[in-house]
Parts: sequence; structure tokens; C-alpha cells
Amino acid sequence: MYAPQIDNFKFNYGSKEYGLDKKSKELLDRLYSLISEIEPCGDDERRTVWIRAARGNPDDYGDFEMLLADGDVESREQFEENWRLDYPDEYYCYKLTTLQYRDWRTVALNGEPVIQIDPKKNGWERDISDYLEWMISEVENVLDMMKKGEYTHYILENLPYKYRTGVIATKEYWRLYPNAEARHFEKLSREECTEFTNLLAKSMAGNDGKPLGRIKEMTLNKYLEISKIGYDANRLEGYETKTPLEMYKRYADGRDGGLLKLDSDSPKAFEEWYNIPDKWVIENPSHLWEAIAGSSRTRLHLYVDKDEGGYFLTLSQNEFCCPEEAVRFFIALSKSSVPVCIYNGIKIEKYLSGEGKTGIIPCFDEPWKYFYGGFDDRDVCEFINLPDDPCEELIERISWENIPEVRLIGEQ
Repeated sequence: MYAPQIDNFKFNYGSKEYGLDKKSKELLDRLYSLISEIEPCGDDERRTVWIRAARGNPDDYGDFEMLLADGDVESREQFEENWRLDYPDEYYCYKLTTLQYRDWRTVALNGEPVIQIDPKKNGWERDISDYLEWMISEVENVLDMMKKGEYTHYILENLPYKYRTGVIATKEYWRLYPNAEARHFEKLSREECTEFTNLLAKSMAGNDGKPLGRIKEMTLNKYLEISKIGYDANRLEGYETKTPLEMYKRYADGRDGGLLKLDSDSPKAFEEWYNIPDKWVIENPSHLWEAIAGSSRTRLHLYVDKDEGGYFLTLSQNEFCCPEEAVRFFIALSKSSVPVCIYNGIKIEKYLSGEGKTGIIPCFDEPWKYFYGGFDDRDVCEFINLPDDPCEELIERISWENIPEVRLIGEQ
């Protein structure tokens, strides 16, 4: 099997459950029997090894005649050029992972499940014997190297850096790739970032990280007017003509727990509603203050908080994925003398200023998957794949994480 065929297998079978024909079942049993000689590295009998496939020749890349007939290519030359562009390397690596819990089995390639066996489900039985034979052959090679004591050294010497994980100071990365720095400041200008830094320092001058000042009485209208300040700062569509209520209805999540049903100018109505002891009764509180609806990576919350001094606001948005809306909210509210703080403000400031670190992730991973974390180093603020043509200095400057050691069962 060649890399284009393996990638086609991943594309067609990834994250799908399906049955196996008799030959494929026998080969899957053989694969699990072989890999069971390796010590598990996690729950559910998790085992992981690196295997590889050659890129092959252009005819292993696709059916030229079919692509020509479909109009996807205009000539043999274009077909072969596409092959060279998509597969410039002689070999491609795949992290093979197997898991088993009782009779449930999962086989993954580079983090993508390609075989999922659920004993309670029956479906169309498919013949994937060619792919399993390739996996078996590669695992046999791995076991042979391990028994000779050569596998660990081989991986350390031959696994390309684009498949590895590491960390580099963001400003060091920017020095080597100025275009990355320029792109960083496209969403928020340098001036906005500096202003955020200064206002954040003032905000954190309060006690326990709370902002200075308080709002003595809060009403629905006051909250909507505060929200409108942030909508205006982000120049969201409609901000020039729509009222605070119209903007809130347009951009907020809508699961507001009855907020919009309150007497809009009554501090008493707001306070009674705010003091309901269990907000779960009226709405999931993770959406209650969602001033800009979105996914767990993009949504923005504008919470109302209260202490003995009165009310204040707290902003929250993913700190290293897309905090620009929250930053503009924060700047605008601060300049309007609204007592406001921002969750993870220090981490956001590090990200904006480039004082943090950049995580290098394997080429088969997507940076958005790491926006929930994924690095032990808490100073990692953003995540990238290694550039297609990394310079030698970049590779030398990255602190590469250790490649987990793989051992045979019983091996000391």
C-alpha cells in the first residue's frame, strides 16, 4: 500500500462504524495479536507505534483516465504535477493506535479512527484486507526492530519533525517568520493590544482581581446598553442603526433564563431575578450571559457579577483562539467607566503581545483542536503546524517534546 491509498482509506473510512468480511476479521485478529506483544501505554489496552508508507508513483496517486474524463486534470503532465505537489516526500508516517475494551476495538491512523468494531452492531461487511495487510507488515517490522533494540533509535533519527510536538517562544518564531507576526496583528492592531495591556493593569488594581468601582443598581436596559457598547466597538452589523435590544436579540444566544422578560427599567425586578438561587431552574447558565452566540471556541460571555459593593461585569472568550471581540468589549467598557474584568486576561495579554509561546503540533493535527489546551506548558498561547519548508534555525530553536518510548511486554 502507498501513502495516497492509505490517505484515501482514511478519508473514506474515518470515524465510521462498519462490519468486516471474514478475511478482514481474521487479519484484524492477527494485527491485535501482534501488537499485544507491546506494553500498553494507556487505558483500554492502548498501544501506539509509528509505521510508514512510500508515496509510490503517479499511478498509485489516482486514476488518470478517470480524472481526465471528469475534467479534474487536463493532461498527464498536470496529473503528475498534482502528485508531486500533494506527495513531495518519499515516505509518509502514520501513528498507528489500537484500543480494545472487551469486544470493542478501535484502530486509528494519525488520530483518526479508521476501524471501529462494536459487537452490538451489524452492518454491511467490507473488505479492507489490503489495508490490514499493510498494517500487519509494518507492525511486524516494528516488532523485529524492537527485539533487536533498534526501534527507539530509528524513530528518533528518522521521524520527520513535521510529525512531532514542540514549543518555541512566539517572538522567536516571529523573528524567523515576520509574516506570521503581521497576520497576528490583522485581527487586533498593535495599538489596540497596547491599550488592552494598559487598561488590564488598571482593572487588576482592584481587590482579588475584581475591577475598581461598582454599579449600584442594575436593570435590564442598563445591561443591554452596556452590551451595545461592546457591539459598537466590534462594529457588528447593524450597530449604527439598531437599538441595544435589537442588537442583543440579533447576537446573543437567546437562552437568557427569562432576562428579556423583566421590567426593563426596574432595579428590583433585576435583583429578584438575579438572586434566584439555582439558575439551572430557568436556563443552562453556560448560555445565560452569552452576549455573542457561537461555539465553545468563539462565543463571548458578558456576565453580571455582584458583591457587597454592587454589580460589575466579567467578560469571557477563548483566550488564544479568537479573543479579539472580548478585547474590544473590554477596552470600550473600560473607557466608558463600566467596572469590568476579563477572564484569563493575563493569558490573553501574553497572547496579544507575543510574550507567550507557540506550540508546534503534528502535521496531521488541526490547530483548532488544541484551543482547549493540550500542552503542559501553560505559557503556550497558540498552536501551529510546522511550516512546509521550515528553516534549519527554526527546527533548532524549537524545544521538541520527547517521543514516548515503546517497549515490549516484560522488557526492562
